[in-house]
Amino acid sequence: MDQFAEELDVECQTVQIPDNKVTENVAELKSSYHDPKGPHYVGVNLMVHFVSNINTVLQQFDIGMYLNFEYKPSEKDVEEYNKLKEKGDEKDFTPEYQPAFRLPNMMGTTQREMKPYLDGSTYTLLTAGENDTRGAMVELPNGWKYMIAGRMAIRGTFAEPFELKNFPVDCQDLRVVISSTATTHKQVIVPHFRRDMFVTIDQEYTGLPEWTRHPPICDFVLSDKKKSARQYQFSSMILLIKVSRKSASHILRTASLIFCITVSQLSVFAMEPNLEGLGDRLSIGFTLVLTSLVFMFVVEARLPKVPYLTLLDKYIYGSFYLMVLIMVGSTLVLRVKNDEQRRQWNTKAMLIAACSLVVFQVWFICSILYYDHKEHKKLTMSSIDNTKQNESLPQLRIKSGKLYKFEHSFFGSSLDDDNDNDKKDV
Repeated sequence: MDQFAEELDVECQTVQIPDNKVTENVAELKSSYHDPKGPHYVGVNLMVHFVSNINTVLQQFDIGMYLNFEYKPSEKDVEEYNKLKEKGDEKDFTPEYQPAFRLPNMMGTTQREMKPYLDGSTYTLLTAGENDTRGAMVELPNGWKYMIAGRMAIRGTFAEPFELKNFPVDCQDLRVVISSTATTHKQVIVPHFRRDMFVTIDQEYTGLPEWTRHPPICDFVLSDKKKSARQYQFSSMILLIKVSRKSASHILRTASLIFCITVSQLSVFAMEPNLEGLGDRLSIGFTLVLTSLVFMFVVEARLPKVPYLTLLDKYIYGSFYLMVLIMVGSTLVLRVKNDEQRRQWNTKAMLIAACSLVVFQVWFICSILYYDHKEHKKLTMSSIDNTKQNESLPQLRIKSGKLYKFEHSFFGSSLDDDNDNDKKDV
């Protein structure tokens, strides 16, 4: 049985960015009420029900999950809730502040709505030592007495720029980015307060037959103010669902078959080396070359249009060129006029082709082992590590220059260009 068959526990890596308005450790805030001078600290819990349809061609995947969140109420919220409770109208409770989230990499959604609790309420006030809407006893950390809770159901398609240079031994991150719509002066996202295991991924309905699942990583980050046009900062939670491709099927179905076709090209040297056999040699050679082209089209159809060759592409193209060279070599030896020398050159050409084929196969096997080890290092990398390793693309912008004209062309620039201009001005 898969050791992660029940659920995947999350590894949390928190990046603290100094900000006078943001408390580094929310546990230090002892009051049971929200401090109006600071932001709302919203504890989030993700319950992922399924992950499916990883599409490397369209560079997207599907996911269904619950986003549970909670935060401290104001004194007015508690008073209002108690009044409604006395009347039996808890379901009508509406807190003063309602957290707002956005999902930057979600391309489309089939469900995104608040899920009511058993009493019909969208938001509920949890009180320490009392039962919640399910009848379970509420236990709050740090001696807090109150907490407002809500939950959102999300099902949608998320975009992910897959890195396929080392296909078919690649490892991928399935990113789910949940960002605060409000700035850090108003709202900050942190791990769930009551649930220590704040991310769970149910694998019972996760259909990923082509992939092996690994323990995920979750990052809580604050955005770079320099990338905001108005120098605003936002809080985000980034869940990285780690998966590695099961490469054995691709190697058996594609690489092994193209290997057999390439080895078959050596059969042309078994034919009698004379001019009468030239037509047969060319016929066999071209037939095998065209067969290899079919495999090239099959593999390309399963990959996105990337501006580079994957590892499997290099193997297929290398086999193709090697087959062409073998075909050309088997033809050139027939130009030797002396029968004995022609047979000797035919044997030499066959040995050279065989040695080249062996060297090429050794290169491919070593590359598979090397890049497989290299790709598996990604399984322990956070989104912060990926950002440091891979240079992010600059933001593209268009400034009006305070020209409010209805007939005018405005030309854009990148964030890097703006920074360079600012340095020149200084």
